[in-house]
Amino acid sequence: MGTLVARVDDADVWWVAAAGRQMLATGTVPRTNGFSFVEPDHPWVMHEWLFGPPYAWGLGSLGPRFFALVAAAAFALTGALVAAGTVGRARHLAVGCAAALIAAVLFAHPTARPTWVTLLFPAAMALLAFRVTLGRVAACACVALEVVWANAHGSFPLGIVLLGAAAWAAPLDRRRRLTATLAAAAVTLVNPYGPRLHALVLDYVFAARDHGMGDLSAIVEYAPLWDPRYFAVHSIAAMLALGGLLLVAVGALRDAAHRPRAVLVLALVPLAVLHARFVPTLAIVAAIVLVPALDDAVARTRLAAYAGGPWCPSRRTVGVYAGGVAAIAATAFATVASRPADAWIDPALGGASFLRLVSRLPDGANVLTPFRSAGLVLWRDAPRGVRVFYDSRNDPYSPEMRRVGLTLLDRPPAEIVDQLQRHGTTYALVPSPQGVQATPRRGYDGALDAAPDWSPWARDGDWCVYARRPPP
Repeated sequence: MGTLVARVDDADVWWVAAAGRQMLATGTVPRTNGFSFVEPDHPWVMHEWLFGPPYAWGLGSLGPRFFALVAAAAFALTGALVAAGTVGRARHLAVGCAAALIAAVLFAHPTARPTWVTLLFPAAMALLAFRVTLGRVAACACVALEVVWANAHGSFPLGIVLLGAAAWAAPLDRRRRLTATLAAAAVTLVNPYGPRLHALVLDYVFAARDHGMGDLSAIVEYAPLWDPRYFAVHSIAAMLALGGLLLVAVGALRDAAHRPRAVLVLALVPLAVLHARFVPTLAIVAAIVLVPALDDAVARTRLAAYAGGPWCPSRRTVGVYAGGVAAIAATAFATVASRPADAWIDPALGGASFLRLVSRLPDGANVLTPFRSAGLVLWRDAPRGVRVFYDSRNDPYSPEMRRVGLTLLDRPPAEIVDQLQRHGTTYALVPSPQGVQATPRRGYDGALDAAPDWSPWARDGDWCVYARRPPP
């Protein structure tokens, strides 16, 4: 429950809201990197644009607490979809509960980041696509879901893959399923960017050092599954849960009836191995589509006598789950009402002293801030013309600039100063040399202390603003 009411520590929700505010003001989606001063004209395809306006409205109306409500609502709804696809469809109660629990272990890290909120889409599409029969209403729902998905997040091709796999697995109404698959693929072009959106998705899928998005492994979410940083934030239990689902998929390859489902899950494994951020999506899809295979596997063993027999969810079951959702919502709303708005911002993003220093920056300042804090600066002061060196959007930067922005802290002090001055940086808002122990001096402040053209300009708590002195 604590994760549902935790302070907002996400770097992305702020710039999503800032872009949404701009969309509401201009009536158009962003097309160039206008929030950064290093590459202001670089093309930007905002594949999460549908989140922008509601996030801008919610943040402006409720403050950062809005994101806690979004996380709680998305968690409850995703959980309901997973429960419906596992517990609600399993022939044995124990099988459904086990599949749901495995999925929950791997996606129960609520946040308002679009990447996490859009876990709703694979859960809903898997639930719809793998129905016993796909009626006209369900087929239309799949197509409608896909067009919304295409405008909300770049993971939308997975919806087409799910529909195609379901068509392979269901010979009775295969023609209707194939028609729905083709229609879903076609409607993905209904987006403000057209085919450019699809090109961006391909860049992410084939991200490499000298191709497309460039090497993104400096970001934990894009690191491979074996990266030690990933294991630092995910438990061994989660890895065992994922391994269990994959073993079920391998075993299901032997059964022709379940082979399409198994191939689907195993085909998605490389994405999760190469980009750890895909693990929750894989877990949700695998938990839902592998339930029949797991049911049959249990039925062939002595465990069937203890697995609960044929399972049919009752009104009482639905009532119990609805009560749990109501309890989650009540806790979230009670916490929202009792905690001041600014207290929702996690100190890791900056805290009160950081925000006070941001407000002191002059209009039109070109400022360097830590990677995670830049989005907060954009939300607070982009309307004043304040721009950042680099931020967690990543998309609207060239591969070379991404290499610079993501590794600047690890470069020699002279190179840090050279990069800042080359791109016209005028201020640097960074942890102070006397700052908190959790933010070691790895580069910015140490480099600027020794630079002749930079000097401390303002200090507040654990943060310091360095200003660049104009040349003689």
